[in-house]
Amino acid sequence: MFASHAREQFLELARRDDPEIDVLRGALLIAQEEYPQFWVEDAEEQVEAMAEKLAHLVDAASGLHNIVYAANHLFFEQLGFKGHRSAQDQPDAFLMNRVLEEHRGSVLLLSILYQQIVRRGTGIDLETVDFPGHVLLASEGGSGALYLDIADGGRLLLADELEAEILRPQGIRRPWSDDFLRHLGPRGILARLLTELKLIYARRRDVLRTLKVVERIVLLRPESAEERRDRGILYSLSGHRMAAIADLEDYLTMRPEAADAEQVRRRLEKLLRRGLSS
Repeated sequence: MFASHAREQFLELARRDDPEIDVLRGALLIAQEEYPQFWVEDAEEQVEAMAEKLAHLVDAASGLHNIVYAANHLFFEQLGFKGHRSAQDQPDAFLMNRVLEEHRGSVLLLSILYQQIVRRGTGIDLETVDFPGHVLLASEGGSGALYLDIADGGRLLLADELEAEILRPQGIRRPWSDDFLRHLGPRGILARLLTELKLIYARRRDVLRTLKVVERIVLLRPESAEERRDRGILYSLSGHRMAAIADLEDYLTMRPEAADAEQVRRRLEKLLRRGLSS
């Protein structure tokens, strides 16, 4: 519905197979739709310069602990990146251009940036892990997985330390499950980033911005019935009646027995009646 150069570039990226998706570029394109005046290429060069600084300190043969030590020193001490205290209420904390300008942001975006600097500077791929109430970076080593907590200055943790060090301080008392460690690929990382923006804009009752975010989630996750439903509702609220009808019909086809199916049917019938009376 909303066409722009950034959206066209994001669509091209979303059509790629998961391993071919450039997470950094995706995050920058998400930001460019909000700040169309900034240049993605300039930001990419800025990140490459950070990666080059890391490459002068270590390489892939240095070992994970040495790489993490050097990356932490560069990222947190030399470059001064830090978490945003009110990230969950601030869209800028999830927009890469603003994080690069202010050197502060959400843990999710700082993790993405840290991951990209390490990969480009050393060739080491750190995985993003969606953990209850948290985001971690992970690396599989010869002695098992190691986890980096960017919220705690890049602290390294073993798997059996996660419950005591992260879950309990948050007041999460559920029995440990390996399902807590949900590894995200590039598509999942960008969808998670957009979902955080969706929640912020929805809390602000900003229909237009929420819609623009959900449109991009659907580009990444076209199989998601729930995102199509949400897009349809937002289309109806913003006056895009035919687009709303198409999405709500798709949702009911995909989830005919959903708990909210009857509510969605009533909304759809109202939209259809509006067309007959016009």
